[in-house]
Amino acid sequence: IIVILNDNTMSISKNIGSLKNHLTKLRANPSYFKFKDEVELLLKKIPVIGNSLYKIAEKSKNWLKYLIVPGIMFEELGFKYFGPIDGHNIQEIEAILNSGKTYKDKPVLIHMVTKKGKGYDKAEINPNKFHSISPFVIETGEIKKKSSKISYSNIFGNKMVEIAAKNSKLVAVTAAMPDGTGLTEFAIKFRDRFFDVGITEQHAVTFCAGLAIGGYSPVFAVYSTFLQRAYDQILQDVCMQKLPVVFAIDRAGLVGSDGETHHGVFDISFLRQMPNLTIMSPKDGAELESMLELAVNLNGPAAIRYPRGNESLYDMQSSEIVYGKSELIVDGKDGIIIAEGKMVYTALEVSKKLLMEGYEFGVLNIRFIKPLDVDILKEIGNKYENVYTIEDNIKNGGLGSGILDYLNSINASSKVKIFGYEDEFITHGEVDELLELTGMDTDSILKSILCDFRGATYGN
Repeated sequence: IIVILNDNTMSISKNIGSLKNHLTKLRANPSYFKFKDEVELLLKKIPVIGNSLYKIAEKSKNWLKYLIVPGIMFEELGFKYFGPIDGHNIQEIEAILNSGKTYKDKPVLIHMVTKKGKGYDKAEINPNKFHSISPFVIETGEIKKKSSKISYSNIFGNKMVEIAAKNSKLVAVTAAMPDGTGLTEFAIKFRDRFFDVGITEQHAVTFCAGLAIGGYSPVFAVYSTFLQRAYDQILQDVCMQKLPVVFAIDRAGLVGSDGETHHGVFDISFLRQMPNLTIMSPKDGAELESMLELAVNLNGPAAIRYPRGNESLYDMQSSEIVYGKSELIVDGKDGIIIAEGKMVYTALEVSKKLLMEGYEFGVLNIRFIKPLDVDILKEIGNKYENVYTIEDNIKNGGLGSGILDYLNSINASSKVKIFGYEDEFITHGEVDELLELTGMDTDSILKSILCDFRGATYGN
């Protein structure tokens, strides 16, 4: 096997840690590898005794290796190392690849050094900005369309700074995503309480568990799709120990143009099954702030999931966040729609359009995915024949599944229909396009509900 290590000195944010330091040494001083190869070539050319001399030199190479470049990790792992080489030099790359193919008895690692954003000066100067960027003007590098509304990530980051100013035990942890999760200002203002552990989500969770045992209030800010990597650590190191760790789950739900690997549509399902864990989902920025305050002060593990992008367009007065309680926004007599997070606004739009069709539907902002508000669910089970749930998550094991399980457990007569994503991976695309594609947009949900009331042929 040939392994290509693309070393561009930064991933999304600035690289950190021992591996980064090791690569820096290799980039700074490749002389050992050049010298070793030259010695090997020279000794093997000596008639009769050349190979024997090389074997002796090979056995005693460590003193030279550690003298010039301490800790040659890749060779200790059994790789034949080539590099560092210029990753923008195609001819050199082809030559090294051809050389690598000649090694049949061991794996090869080719260390290529590249410059992130190379070829576009504005990206070279500010690679983080251009890592994931909306359409921009090439001449200036400025984004073509800027929103005046603040993003959920920034709301979270600003609130963390506010809480940290009052709570000296608050600690922020990220896995190589300080900018993406909104923690840049926190890292500047509270340097001693900010930890970037690199792309090591499993370690980040266990590290937070250790901080919690030590009396701190750790908040792990992480994208939903990356939290999946730390399933075991969340379950055993945090939830089993009932430790007060907060998981700030950014990019929950559909994320749009980052592609199918980045959709955060599984977190409700894999977190719901974990004992002792509180799961919250805010409908807007104000609720995110209140939920973060509540989570930091809980004596146990908590997760808050919120979407990518700017907060919802609705300017709505929210009621106080009470642990385990939902918010009834609209009352109705023909049915009720229960929704989480940003899908609350989809539910409200559907409710308005249903009213125009002559049906009065209530809208419940569930707020707490776990524990469920069983008091209001009992009322719903007794009051409504038609119950609909909407979630920015897969159906399997999600919010709707939990509500259906509970209503069944109390023998409620309500018919429950779940709107969520099917048991399949969702493709790349803009969020609005994907909502329509998956039948999760307002019009598709409206049509499905009206079909239930007027017959399957409605709208055909």
